Amino acid sequence: MESAEKWIMAGDEKFYYNEVILYHGRKLLNPEIGRENLEIFYNIVEESGIRYGLILGTLLGAIREKGFIPYVEDTDVFVLWEDREKFLSLLKKFRQHGLELVRVDSDMLSLMRKDEYIDVLFFKQRYKFGLKRIRVTCNDFECSADYLENPVRIMFLGLNIPIPNNPEELLQKTYGETWRIPIPNFPAPSNTFYKKLSSVASKMKKLPFYPPLVRIIKTILLRLGL
Repeated sequence: MESAEKWIMAGDEKFYYNEVILYHGRKLLNPEIGRENLEIFYNIVEESGIRYGLILGTLLGAIREKGFIPYVEDTDVFVLWEDREKFLSLLKKFRQHGLELVRVDSDMLSLMRKDEYIDVLFFKQRYKFGLKRIRVTCNDFECSADYLENPVRIMFLGLNIPIPNNPEELLQKTYGETWRIPIPNFPAPSNTFYKKLSSVASKMKKLPFYPPLVRIIKTILLRLGL
């Protein structure tokens, strides 16, 4: 389903695209087309020097399944936030090879070809509680900065592609101790301090001290850079 034409700034000019409404449960990934799309993405990004790699469900598939997870719906790739502008400069080249921009949302965008899409997640650097250096995307998922900044390479579907270092450790922290056990319809849970706090806050809304508490928490989070 497409909506009206939109645009995003890519360098000094507007890049126009037709938005496609994407949602969980839309359809399962066709692994053959998913592999084709990833190869196109790989060939273009490899030439650019952009720091990127597989992440979330695609990383899980690469390590556990040696391929795409049977019930996955898309392909997940991380890009360091510092390379975002360089990545946006490649949108025309992606289009020339059939990968169309179809979604821009917060710290991510989606590229689609033949009705299959790649989610590109831009990870910003943050300091958790002012001490530990982490990488965060969409205020939804965080991990130690070292995982993404010092990637390793593996052969995945015939591509020598980057992944976070210590991938098994990262997958355990992301999906829990049972990450090696396939569980359909179990996307990576939100793990940022902000999201966990929001979950607790939603249960406290009926309490009389909730409004002033929210103001205090927002002030603390702002000062901590979260």
